[in-house]
Amino acid sequence: MKTFFIETKVNFKVILPEEVIKKLKEELNKLNTNKVGLFTTIQFFDNLEHLKKQLDDKEITALTFQGKHSTYEGQVLGCSTYHFDAPAFLYVGDGLFHPHALAMKNIDKPIYTYDPFTKKFTQLNIDEIKKTLKRKKGAISAFHMKENIGIICSTKPGQNNIRKALKLKSQLEEKGKKAYVFLENTIDYNQLANFPFIEVWINTACPRIMYDDYKKFNKPVLNMADISEFEF
Repeated sequence: MKTFFIETKVNFKVILPEEVIKKLKEELNKLNTNKVGLFTTIQFFDNLEHLKKQLDDKEITALTFQGKHSTYEGQVLGCSTYHFDAPAFLYVGDGLFHPHALAMKNIDKPIYTYDPFTKKFTQLNIDEIKKTLKRKKGAISAFHMKENIGIICSTKPGQNNIRKALKLKSQLEEKGKKAYVFLENTIDYNQLANFPFIEVWINTACPRIMYDDYKKFNKPVLNMADISEFEF
């Protein structure tokens, strides 16, 4: 079955209100900078150049970056986390899914959000992100100490990493661990509980599963990228 990804765009022009730009400028002045990393999602992407110019007209330099999996520069994906070299970030879009992705690898930088639907400008609360990163440290410790590792793999397009999962299984077994690959389309967390001998889960599907659905796991869970720095 073929899968087609269709870009869906909003049918209106996004304009930052004067009071929002003023507030952003005040926040950047506190950081002794006039630079901000600007990100949005594909729905609002056609507005990016206009937003950059609007900020530039108010002497704010908008920096844009392109992540490894992003199609466009300035596009943020909620399923990928990357560190970007900017003193602060402005996310233009709705919801918290995407700015949370920015916060994962830029925890020390303020992230501001502007929702074109609600017209609200806020600074992202990163307390929950800090808790998530703390849980990850505990899961990494468990990964080193435990023997039985479950590797989760999805058949969904864009999330199917079966080759990487099998390679990881082989690497873990070479180091004396017991590794098991669990393959399914949509992850059924209730079914995972039927394998109580698994001591740590490694997720090779959407990275946000580890951050957003950790409460649904009965054991510590990590993304494959979290252990890539360790030699097996």
